Amino acid sequence: MLEDAFASNGIVKESEAQSISSPTLLKVKNIIAIGSSAGGVEAVSILLGGLSKQLEAAVFLIQGTPGHSPNELAKILNRRSALPVTIPVDGETINPKHVYLAPPNQHLIVKNGAICLGNGPKENRARPAIDALFRTAAHAYGKHVIGVILSGVLNDGTAGILSIKAHGGKSIVQDPDEAVFDGMPRSAIAFSQVDYVLKVQEISACLESLVAENLQEEGGTGYTPEYRDQADVGEVGGPGIGLVANYPPSALTCPSCGGAVWEIQEQSLNLFKCHTGHSYTAELMLEEQSEAVDSAAWTLLRAIGESIHLRLKLAEWARSTGRNEEAAFHQQQAKEAQKQESAFRTLLLSNEKGRD
Repeated sequence: MLEDAFASNGIVKESEAQSISSPTLLKVKNIIAIGSSAGGVEAVSILLGGLSKQLEAAVFLIQGTPGHSPNELAKILNRRSALPVTIPVDGETINPKHVYLAPPNQHLIVKNGAICLGNGPKENRARPAIDALFRTAAHAYGKHVIGVILSGVLNDGTAGILSIKAHGGKSIVQDPDEAVFDGMPRSAIAFSQVDYVLKVQEISACLESLVAENLQEEGGTGYTPEYRDQADVGEVGGPGIGLVANYPPSALTCPSCGGAVWEIQEQSLNLFKCHTGHSYTAELMLEEQSEAVDSAAWTLLRAIGESIHLRLKLAEWARSTGRNEEAAFHQQQAKEAQKQESAFRTLLLSNEKGRD
């Protein structure tokens, strides 16, 4: 009964956890990992719609668009896909001819024969993170992994593509000129040696061909990144201070937890990581800093406005009791603060228009 209770709650027992890492669980040989974000739902639908129901691979999908709930998205994709699209549970055995859609707020982690849903730190402000999926798939299945990057902003998935390539896998990127948002495709192309840049209608046939070849040709480079290959960060958290402290300190703080951040060069990609496991590309770190400055600026404007209000109240109370000199002081201070507020508000609104 207790074992049934564990199973019904998605909890993996110790014996099952041990079996997850056992090679005997390998029911699938090829892994296709797809990362998609803003503007990617239609591209994902087209891609899945072109895959055969006899595909000898398991497909893992992260769709970062917040406009759909996972259950709703699964229903939409099942209308187009010959392969069943489901949201996995922790510890589920990986099967071929199946699409596994990441659940909300959990990393989708590929292990040797089974799926792990991790609550580890966000990467590039995301959980589930494309990088975590790609990295763990590369560790578990090596050159039998194909990574696919579709439409999305900024550069989530670039570090993951580097990991797949380092382990001998293949990479496919949607043509940036076709993508609704070209940030993710262009980043992957810029920082890694992408194997194929294709229109979305061409990706399915390419995947079928690569799976048929069983990914046996052109083995990996043998390069094993020292930090990025902490593949289980999404499951168990960061590696601790001892590992990241070997890298140059960045003089920055982590936007997520406020901890110290180290700068890590992963081939051509600059990453910022804290010891708890939060990870940012340089572009995302800059965006986080910009948002912090924006938040601080509006906080300052609010504080000035509240000080004006309080100064005027103090002036009013002082006048009511005949303390005219004190009232004049607070009135003058409020007048000066109003000038500051007006000038700062004009500057702040001007900067907001510039960012748009």
